[in-house]
Amino acid sequence: MVLSVLLLALSGCIDSPGDGVKVITVGAVDCRGHVADFSGSGPTRDGRTKPDIVAPGVNVIASAPLGLKDLKYVDTYYAKSSGTSLSTPAVAGVAALLLQKDPSLSPAGVKAALLKGAVRLNNTLGEEYEPYYQGAGLVNAYNSYRLLSDDLCGVVPDRWMVGRWAFMSGGKAVSAGLDSGADRPQKKIYALAPGDEDWTTRFVFFTDKARENLSVDVKGDVAGWITVMDLPESLEGNSHAVFGASIKVPNGTSPGVYTGSMEICEKGTPIISVPVRVEVASPLITVMGSASVADEISPGSWRYYYLDVPLGTQQIRSMLSWSGSSDMDLFLLAPTSEYYHEDSSNGMEETVLNNPASGRWILAVHQRNASSSERFLLRVERSFVKSEPGAWNAGAVMPGGEASVSMRLSNEGLPLRNISYSGIVENSTSFSIEGYVSERLSWTAKFDVPEDVRRLSLRLLWDNPKSDLDLRLYSPNGRLAARSEGYESTEEIQVYDPPPGSWTVVVIGYDVFSDKQDFELVTTLHTREPWGWLDVSGPDEILPGTAASVNLTLRVPEDATAKEVRGYLELRGDNSSLEIPVRVTVAGASVKGVDGIGFDDEDNDGFIDTLSIKVAVNSSVPGVYRAEGGLFDCSGRMIKWMSGSASIHDSGTIELRADGRDIWKSGGCGPLSFRDIILYGEDGDVLEEHNQTTTIDRSPLDFQPPQAYFSRSFTDMSERAGGRISSIVIGVGVTVNVPGTYTITARLRNDDGDVIGEIANTTSLRRGNSTVALRFNPTKFVMLGERSRLHLTDLKLISGDEVLDSIDDAWSSSPMDPADFTSERTMVSI
Repeated sequence: MVLSVLLLALSGCIDSPGDGVKVITVGAVDCRGHVADFSGSGPTRDGRTKPDIVAPGVNVIASAPLGLKDLKYVDTYYAKSSGTSLSTPAVAGVAALLLQKDPSLSPAGVKAALLKGAVRLNNTLGEEYEPYYQGAGLVNAYNSYRLLSDDLCGVVPDRWMVGRWAFMSGGKAVSAGLDSGADRPQKKIYALAPGDEDWTTRFVFFTDKARENLSVDVKGDVAGWITVMDLPESLEGNSHAVFGASIKVPNGTSPGVYTGSMEICEKGTPIISVPVRVEVASPLITVMGSASVADEISPGSWRYYYLDVPLGTQQIRSMLSWSGSSDMDLFLLAPTSEYYHEDSSNGMEETVLNNPASGRWILAVHQRNASSSERFLLRVERSFVKSEPGAWNAGAVMPGGEASVSMRLSNEGLPLRNISYSGIVENSTSFSIEGYVSERLSWTAKFDVPEDVRRLSLRLLWDNPKSDLDLRLYSPNGRLAARSEGYESTEEIQVYDPPPGSWTVVVIGYDVFSDKQDFELVTTLHTREPWGWLDVSGPDEILPGTAASVNLTLRVPEDATAKEVRGYLELRGDNSSLEIPVRVTVAGASVKGVDGIGFDDEDNDGFIDTLSIKVAVNSSVPGVYRAEGGLFDCSGRMIKWMSGSASIHDSGTIELRADGRDIWKSGGCGPLSFRDIILYGEDGDVLEEHNQTTTIDRSPLDFQPPQAYFSRSFTDMSERAGGRISSIVIGVGVTVNVPGTYTITARLRNDDGDVIGEIANTTSLRRGNSTVALRFNPTKFVMLGERSRLHLTDLKLISGDEVLDSIDDAWSSSPMDPADFTSERTMVSI
């Protein structure tokens, strides 16, 4: 038996190997039972709770070899040290004692006894640590010893406290967590509003002995709110099973605390229960743009409220006031899980948010460092002026011409007085930097931001979707200003009103599927300047519940160049401001329509090799213009988005071309149609959107068929011997129009991206549909020992030196267990 007990070292995240489902991940605490600042926290990247348990790991005195540097020796043979590497042996020792008492225990049984016997700990405010810091709690050998039986099982987490994640606003947090005054940040606000959903929780059930007819039953007030993923019907002894659960609070639910449980049952009899608790926040009802509530709060407790913020709200101002000596906090949690908080002063805390996200916000009041209850007043003011229309597209206007519009402004918030109107235009400059990173290494660069920059945006691009790069941006004072950690081949960051100075950007190679990953980093500086093209007239004030008209006239100067110009009408009053987008295209060129369609049969075989479409353009300003448009089949399905460029003086045509093989493969029926023409200027600005449809009296079958291509059909043809899988075989469908010799290459990966096998299969194929078997050896999958799906990736069909077709992510199996495969190597681990 292999018992895996892993230390946890990274603060703020738990990564491999500590994120393993079967391992026992150990965090560290000090002698007072407080979680060490170096001890990492969950959840894992796939939403599971880690660590599993904690043990003493701060200033631990242990035997040490003589003469080592950087150790604090207390005498000749003993030294004092800190780390989860000191906590882990303590838990391993307790595990050894449990096995000494009952040698028949499986690793899963040991884990169940350890976690069920642990004691939960409180933070420096006397409030219980979240499980993401302490897991089940502090290891307790005696408790675990008393729990030993022949029916041990467990579940992590062992209770479900439902809530919203809380991330610092502006992407400034490395991980979730708000500062509630304790020694560790609080990762969640433990309340939901009606209509909210908590869908990120994943549970791990583990059992010492084999189980049959497993099920999960939901009971209590929340039974109708919870959706649970099924457990496997049966499990072998020493098994783990991951299952997810989500909960949604119905709209119209009254405020209060709702409870229930998820019962894991064997043959209908509960064997373990997970308590569920949901606190539904109280509504804040706004009247004439404001809402208030007076309430009382006890030491160390929370009060939760929710506020509906309509789309287009300009500002939220929240004010918390109290008369006593308590230390109180007000947190505003957006629907996007970003939180906002300002420090309190003299019994008052105020937070002002401009252009808040729309949706239901949660406002959380917290009392700390107090010995008695405290009364408070919470007041919220909302500024919301609605414009109809919400934006103005003036269309194409010739140099020296003008356009006008009347807009209706209705006030559904606070009174808006002393209104001023002005035109604002946004300009931007971009620069690009190329670089590369390797696995777990970083790349750093600096750039200057001038004083007049209103918005700063960064876009990181790389070509291999299997690589995972992270992007971080630090302000001139060295603080993290924003971060992006997605899983696509791009990362994007935006920072509004950035302070001037030298900024630092860091690119981190989290997962790199080669020696290095090249990337391009595009940085754009957006500035705002007065826009003299706009003349505006409107009222000086708009009271709550009333509406008024504003008249706009846009005059294009005689010397304006042909391009699209975007700006704003800015409206400012005593309580808030409003920006109404305005767009105009300076008419230097326009689309006349389609001026010709060509069909090119290069080899005279009766099939069209190339389709060409000529778009006629008139231009008052000479330059290079680009036209794009969509080619569709008779069902309205897009076959190809076509593009072409040409230099135009006065008038001319732009030719757009499509490969006949793409049309044959992607089109379903005829006749074809070409529509949605977009004309771009030299700077990439949209000059015109032309919606005329042109019918092309051809069928996709009139075009050149490709030599061969993947039919996108896949079959699991794995071979079995003695009831177990001996070889992984995937049947790949190929459609062949030209008989010959073809090579198919592919990789097989697990959920972690590890390459299980690679193949290059060369075979002769006849005309028609064929299934080519790709055979992979399962030995590496068995050796890794982790239950996982298998993914067929990087699939290519090759003839000679030409790649005829490719699919990056072709096929995925259902979850597979290494125990289902034949192998000379067997492993038992947790």
